[in-house]
Amino acid sequence: MNTQIQKSAAIVGNDSFIRRIVRMLVSRIGGYSAAEFENARDICNKLNNENIAFDVLILDLGMPDKDVFEALHQLSDARHPGALILFSGQAGELLQQAMDIALKLGLRVLGSLPKPPKFDTLSHLLAASPMATEGALQHELPAMPMQPLEAIAANDISCLYQPIADARSGNLVGVDARLRWRHQERGAIEPDVLSAVAHSAGMQVLLAREVLQILTSQLASWQGKGLDVPVSLRVTHEVLAVPDFPDFAAACVRRLGVQTSSLIFRITESDVAASEVRVLAALARLRLRGFGLSLDNFGQGGISMLLLDAIHFDELRISPTVVCRAAAGNARVLHACSDVALRFGAHAIGGISNRREWSLCRHAGIDQVDGPFVSELLDGDALPVWPVRGDCRQWIERTSWCALTP
Repeated sequence: MNTQIQKSAAIVGNDSFIRRIVRMLVSRIGGYSAAEFENARDICNKLNNENIAFDVLILDLGMPDKDVFEALHQLSDARHPGALILFSGQAGELLQQAMDIALKLGLRVLGSLPKPPKFDTLSHLLAASPMATEGALQHELPAMPMQPLEAIAANDISCLYQPIADARSGNLVGVDARLRWRHQERGAIEPDVLSAVAHSAGMQVLLAREVLQILTSQLASWQGKGLDVPVSLRVTHEVLAVPDFPDFAAACVRRLGVQTSSLIFRITESDVAASEVRVLAALARLRLRGFGLSLDNFGQGGISMLLLDAIHFDELRISPTVVCRAAAGNARVLHACSDVALRFGAHAIGGISNRREWSLCRHAGIDQVDGPFVSELLDGDALPVWPVRGDCRQWIERTSWCALTP
């Protein structure tokens, strides 16, 4: 039986027509089961009294039964474990204040959705949504804790690659590795599920080492075909806390004749801000060995400027929330993130799902972009023949970038 694990989405709003549209879009995107709620009171009762967790809650700001800020406080009190998407027909200060308060309350905000809702925007936001809880995951997959080890032994762990393009020329400048698990019974398992299962089984470090060997082999293959672009890999603070990880990474690339500068390690801003001394020391040791460093989710995690200056990141990956806020009408934070990257000599990377987001990023000075508007995820063999390699004219013509102005 080949079934994929479905995430769950709750759509909350008093407009039944808009709820149906959002539900149809969620169904079209796939991978989610969706439930509708007419008001915030019902969803809060579900979370508080029925011990139900939703992976994503899509919340209308224009609810009649209670103030949206009261609803956000109740979601925080109920310890809503999933992500949050706010949608409203009103751009501007109200939406921004709601997003700010949700973040301060500890809610995981993916971004905002306009009215009428758009497929590309919702698809991009849902792609960034993790599973709500490891407990829910273990309920869905009761027999999986030891299976990451079996998957590694059976070569069922692989990577897909998200091309990263120059924001102005469209040329390929790098790739981001996205982990995949081809489960024998359940089909393709998403990276967040694999990570949660590996974490619960205490296999995060083992999994990271396996993926590192996959990536170095892929880099060697690409370079043998004349494709020389860096690849980034996300690592957790638990992996970086292992004392010999920098030495293991250096040995992997040295064995295959790959330059350390071809591999970039990516860590989230919140992980860096909360990291212990061992993690910060590991980042410094990776830097000394010539590896690149990338800061993920920049603009949302609260890293200090002093720490940012001390670590010397090569890339600052802008938080999707920042890009969504710019699309909603306030690009101040997007411009500020771009300015910080320029000051610290780092590339600023923005994830984009449509032409408007690309234009906003380019106007803000973001120099590199990725995401579904740039390309779908590719396997290793497809990347060397991706349209923008060497000659970006096909891609520019296909997306009409040449007709856009920032």
